[in-house]
Order: sequence, then structure tokens, then C-alpha cells
Amino acid sequence: MRRTDRLSQIVQHLRGGRLVTAQKLGEWLEVSERTIYRDIADLQSTGVPIDGEAGVGYLMRERLIRAARVDQGAQSLGN
Repeated sequence: MRRTDRLSQIVQHLRGGRLVTAQKLGEWLEVSERTIYRDIADLQSTGVPIDGEAGVGYLMRERLIRAARVDQGAQSLGN
């Protein structure tokens, strides 16, 4: 899976409004927890409203109004 696709998938999983652990995301996306931690940090740095911490879990703190914003951030990180 390309990194851009993985970042978009992470956002999709977190949009459910439930706390999701890096371990669970890693299982779903077939990558390590470390990769998930790195991806979450990169998404947060582009302004994606993700709250949480390692060992506890992550969730979206507000709804994204435009999915294009996420896709742009994912594409810029995927390069």
C-alpha cells in the first residue's frame, strides 16, 4: 500500500469517533505500530485534528469539513 493511501485510511478509521489504538490501526493496515505513530505525527503536523497518545489511542477531535484537505496533506507527506 502506498503511503498516501495508508494516511487516508488512517483518517478514515479515526473518523468513526471511537478511540483506536496504534496496534489496531497497524493490524488493519498491515504495518508496525511505529509506522502508525510516525504517520499520526505527520498527519497532525499538517493540521489534521487528531488527538491521543501512544499506548492510549487516537481519535478525530472534530469532523473534517472537507476531505480534500486531508487528501492534500496526505499527498504532500507521501512525496
